[in-house]
Amino acid sequence: MSTATTPKAQPQHRSVTLRVYQRIVPLRWRLAVRQTMPPGMKAAVARRLAYGGASRRLVEAVVGGLASLRHRRLLRNPEHCLVRAEGRFRVALVRPEASPTAARRETLDVVLRTLTAADLPFFCVRGYDDRRSVVAIDAVHRSVALDALAAACRDTPGYLARIVHDVTDLLDGLWPARRGATMVRRASVVRLVRFYCDPARLLVLGPEYGCDLEMWSKVDGMLVAPRPNRAADEVQPDGPTVLLDESAFVRTPLPGSTRTYPTRPECVGTLLDEITFPIDAVYTWVDGSDPHWRARRDAARGLADTGLHAQAANDSR
Repeated sequence: MSTATTPKAQPQHRSVTLRVYQRIVPLRWRLAVRQTMPPGMKAAVARRLAYGGASRRLVEAVVGGLASLRHRRLLRNPEHCLVRAEGRFRVALVRPEASPTAARRETLDVVLRTLTAADLPFFCVRGYDDRRSVVAIDAVHRSVALDALAAACRDTPGYLARIVHDVTDLLDGLWPARRGATMVRRASVVRLVRFYCDPARLLVLGPEYGCDLEMWSKVDGMLVAPRPNRAADEVQPDGPTVLLDESAFVRTPLPGSTRTYPTRPECVGTLLDEITFPIDAVYTWVDGSDPHWRARRDAARGLADTGLHAQAANDSR
């Protein structure tokens, strides 16, 4: 006689209790315990480990205490604190005026100062995401730049991450910069992440406001970007640098900003996605006689669960 089994539902996020249990107890011991437990008890323990319970706060305190010990040198600085971010404890910088713009600026400043001190040529790139900044260097300087960033984060919290080269710019791993330089050594794009929080630790700003370091490679006599950007995908290897207003690197208003950043002449100018004039009204239009558009419209109508009102689907709409 065969019995049908249903797959067990897996929790989306493992609790701290489960992570600690899996880290401390060897796999063979866990398997031995599972084999000796009655089914009801096994299910109850699984739920407790997966979702936490009365012991959750205790485990959180223990894990937090271990994290404090691990980062005790950084935490001696009163401007540093431990925060919970993305399921882990991270060391953050406490800023009374914590904000996305301030986080973006401060992280970019760290990268620019570090590259300048290491005597490495660089230029800022006009990227697609206004929340973070992008700095380009020649790929031949990759190792020197990463080692310099690791050294710059010796006494201040900083993390390095590899970037997956697609539209979403996914982070692949996040390591403390002091040892993370080795983990991201072969990446074409590396993000410096610094966590910021307000004194009450209610606002935590992290990876979204980091600074991406792009490694541009020489191809056919030009310096070519590892991924697309808003302005120029290739520049002259030994071209001059020019200063460009901060507002050119973000598409959100920055009233009162007097900052400028070095970039290349190829990145200067008004871009196609920039609006440089006041907008009074917006008119939308579609060619209703286009057979391809009409086919897509009719296909979309067919997906509607209920019929559309005549006035909602006529040609004037």
